[in-house]
Amino acid sequence: MEDAAGMSVASPWGPVRLTTIAMAALAFAIVALRTRRLGLAAITVLACLWTYEAVWNATDIAVHHWGWAPEPYWLMLAAGWTGWMLSRGWAPSLRLLAVFAIAHVAWAAAGFPYNYAGRPWTWTGEAWNVATKTLWLLTWGLGSERLPTLAVPSPLRGRWVGHNPAPGSPGNRGGGVRISRGGERGRSETV
Repeated sequence: MEDAAGMSVASPWGPVRLTTIAMAALAFAIVALRTRRLGLAAITVLACLWTYEAVWNATDIAVHHWGWAPEPYWLMLAAGWTGWMLSRGWAPSLRLLAVFAIAHVAWAAAGFPYNYAGRPWTWTGEAWNVATKTLWLLTWGLGSERLPTLAVPSPLRGRWVGHNPAPGSPGNRGGGVRISRGGERGRSETV
């Protein structure tokens, strides 16, 4: 293949690789099947794609010495979508995240070759990109709904919002702290 453009489709954000579309569909399906929550699956895929772009662009800038001007844009989008996903109770797999980090650092150490529309096609660039993007999407798709949250009172409703482990589980040590609407600490009681 002469040019990498044959492996992508046009989008408002620039060319999107067909492998990205396939892996995004797989991550969506995994989260949707595991949770039965289509909105969460969509948010997870968006968070995953924006964070991958932020990491990918930061690596491209660092390795190939491009300017840092676009990175705040990528980081802002990644943080927003990731925060929304986390607030909905979904977290990426930390084990797969560690595997991804090792693979991504190895890719950067190999010179960070990649295929992009208008650039010559290389199998090396394709293998690195597909391998790391697959790991990244699986990191998010095979995440967990067991996201611990802080037990903080809701100022609007005056009731608890947070993690409430099952009785007898390691996370339930018995008792909790009740905080009144005025912010003073109340007595310890089981929540």
